[in-house]
Amino acid sequence: MVKNRLSPVFYDPQRRRWRRFKLFIQLVAGVLSIIFGGLVISIIYKQELPSLGLEPVHNMTVSRKGLPPAPKPWIPSAKERLYEQTRASLKDYLAEVKSTTDPEPVKTAPGKSEVIGFFVDWEDTSFTSLKENIEKMDKVMPEWYHLTEGDGTFTQDNPARQDLAPDFYSRTSSETADLSDRK
Repeated sequence: MVKNRLSPVFYDPQRRRWRRFKLFIQLVAGVLSIIFGGLVISIIYKQELPSLGLEPVHNMTVSRKGLPPAPKPWIPSAKERLYEQTRASLKDYLAEVKSTTDPEPVKTAPGKSEVIGFFVDWEDTSFTSLKENIEKMDKVMPEWYHLTEGDGTFTQDNPARQDLAPDFYSRTSSETADLSDRK
């Protein structure tokens, strides 16, 4: 009895468990191979289905050798025709107005461009991005106010976070921060 307690629980000197495990894996692999082989054979060899012996239905549309039936021509309704006419006239009007009011593109001197960054106070990654890229930017444009009503009233997104950008900008920039004029 003492001898059994000292030997490991799963000790198998005759390796009977290993032989059984290998046999099990071989059986599973064999069954899966037979199933896969049957699938491949059924894909390769097309079987004809037996005829049901039913009378043909004469009022069905001809399938034209497996193709779907031809679609019926689209006839627009009165509302759709009005919509298309209005859309065409609006497109003509906008093309006419645009051609008369097209300003000439602003020409900048070669090599003189500004890098502008945007800061929003409602997203945490915006301030992280501002800190990482402040040296590469010429201007920072904050987004703090939003129109909320039709009468033109503004609301602030997050007044507590609005102070982060100007404070950081004034500490890192030698110029005066334009963000201080936000009120």
